Amino acid sequence: MDAANNFPDPNDELLHQLLVAVERLIEHGMERDEALTRAAEQMTKVLEETAPTSAEAYETTGLEHVAQLREYQEGFEERLRVHWGAALDLFQVVVEIIHQASQQFSDRNSHLAGDDATLLGVLHRLNGQALRVAREVHALASAGYPLGALSLSRTSHEISVRAIVLSEFGSTPGHTDLAERFLRHADVINYKDAVIYQRDVEKLGYEPFDDKTLNALRLRSDHAKSRYDKYFPSPYGWASGLPGLPSPSPAFEHLEELAGLAHHRGLYKWSSHLVHADAKALRLTMVERGGRSAILTAATNQALADPAQHALIGLYRTFVSLVTSVPISFYDLQICHVLSLLVDKTDHLLVDAERSVDQAEDRLQGELAKRGMRFDPIDGEVPLETDDLT
Repeated sequence: MDAANNFPDPNDELLHQLLVAVERLIEHGMERDEALTRAAEQMTKVLEETAPTSAEAYETTGLEHVAQLREYQEGFEERLRVHWGAALDLFQVVVEIIHQASQQFSDRNSHLAGDDATLLGVLHRLNGQALRVAREVHALASAGYPLGALSLSRTSHEISVRAIVLSEFGSTPGHTDLAERFLRHADVINYKDAVIYQRDVEKLGYEPFDDKTLNALRLRSDHAKSRYDKYFPSPYGWASGLPGLPSPSPAFEHLEELAGLAHHRGLYKWSSHLVHADAKALRLTMVERGGRSAILTAATNQALADPAQHALIGLYRTFVSLVTSVPISFYDLQICHVLSLLVDKTDHLLVDAERSVDQAEDRLQGELAKRGMRFDPIDGEVPLETDDLT
């Protein structure tokens, strides 16, 4: 059974105390409705007064429980590596190669100046973001949290789309200021964010911006707007005017098409459900095991392949966009070929690991079925239902 069901509900005891108090008040001549109100008020007051003591008790027992969970998690991660270790290790190898190669690339091209230097700087920072996201996805996958990893893989895709567009168009005639536009777009975003922050600062209990700071942010935003076209303030207005866009005020899906990644829209939308917590996310957070569905609230060794693949390919594309933003060197060309092979191998290892987990689950359920049992996602090993036997 679920561990929580092995203990009585504490609310039952509190309700019992309330009813006892109500009966005592009635015995002293009070009407039932008034007695119920009076007892509830008194219990509420007692609960508030005893909250500090209860909090200390919960903290003490909670820390003991957390220590047990930490021990369990360590064992779980060791078991997860039985299936996923080879794939996750090669994933990490690719990340570290890109980290080193991108640093060498930037050092080699540090002599660039003007728009070229700005473009290189933006792409290098995007590559750094993609590296961080890949490491975060790796950490979540290694700990058994595929849905969190999938949410982050969405960010990796967004980074790669921006990087490809900047790399392909940032040095073309008429668009050599594209990287600068991208950077200056932050001034528009900063002021919008500041206005919202200032609106809510009192309720949040934070320190408000002083008038000088807020005015400076507004001036920077106004200057950026006046410097570029009227579409610049839109969410992706930094890219307005690029050839091939269907609208002067583009949406992200238009940038995907421009980057040649329109076929990833479905994957992007899929991971977006988890980010936005919409109704579809409720379905994605359900796990089926042993014929029963349950909400996935803890670690699992299933469904880790997709987020790892998406994050790694997003990082690879971002890196390629960086090193191809200038005439490519022989070394960078070699690294791109090497990484392509390693990314492909990692993808296959991830798929193999997913299949291995599924096969292990089938074997487990098959062995349990021989003993008239099944493994339930909530209650663990339980007897097979009559319907399961037919």
